[in-house]
Amino acid sequence: MKFYPVTIFCYNRPKHLSNLINSIKKNANYQKFNYIIFCDGPRNANDIKDIKKISKILKKNSFIKKENIIYRKKNIGLAKNIISGVSTVLNKNLATIVLEDDLQLGRHALTFVNYHLNKSKDNKKVASISAYSYIHDLKLKKIFYNYSLKRHCSWCWGTWSDRWKPVKWNGDYKKHFKNKSSIEKFNSLGRDMNLMLWGHTKNLINSWSIRFNYYCMKKSLISIQPRYSLVLNKGVGKKGTNQKFSQNQKFDNLNKISKNKFNTNIFQSKKIDHYIKNKHKKSIRLTFNFLIDKIFNIIFK
Repeated sequence: MKFYPVTIFCYNRPKHLSNLINSIKKNANYQKFNYIIFCDGPRNANDIKDIKKISKILKKNSFIKKENIIYRKKNIGLAKNIISGVSTVLNKNLATIVLEDDLQLGRHALTFVNYHLNKSKDNKKVASISAYSYIHDLKLKKIFYNYSLKRHCSWCWGTWSDRWKPVKWNGDYKKHFKNKSSIEKFNSLGRDMNLMLWGHTKNLINSWSIRFNYYCMKKSLISIQPRYSLVLNKGVGKKGTNQKFSQNQKFDNLNKISKNKFNTNIFQSKKIDHYIKNKHKKSIRLTFNFLIDKIFNIIFK
């Protein structure tokens, strides 16, 4: 089996990065992966201090090659850093696993994503693999260990170069918002999706993942995820780009699925699709801005 490179994005959270690296080292065969680091540039003096701490952390971990660490000279933001970094890695590799510094991996997370990147590389209907499960708490009688869905997740995920390169990151979404069937189709991925896409067009959020989800929706591409989450997001707080507040994610056992279950059949269910659609709540901040914008347009139309 081929071990695809792991691309890691970090910025000004050395403690988070240290925790991520410690969790990586608990994964089987972690030393067989090639790690490529993209650290965004500083915005202020405090960021400079944090990035120096990050440099020290990376130097202590010899399995990360010095020549694979890229420090941005200027701050370009999370979305641009990820789009540019993943594109750079996929220009030279068939696929990659992508991590952000606020993640805590279960001991099978890398194995899961890497296994399915190998297994589904020729299945053009699959656009991504993620170690996170949207249905971790969903109770189902059916026993399964992998499932497919239309919504893609950016927490410990992977993709292939031929599915990443066609994405139009500067797309015009005006036609989408005038097309009821397109709106409904995107809404089936989660009731928050159209609002987030609108937020992106208004520069209220800086998200690459909503654009990736939109592209996959238009092309009817799916994601593969584990029945139970193999990764936890620990990035809640003031320094989080798109996640300032807790979503009460408490996965007591990130190792609930053993790695010998990853090769089982991919489960599909309309019940899962329905659950995903209704699970995600709309952002209060974006909803407020949307209503204000709508009222403003009515008044000054």
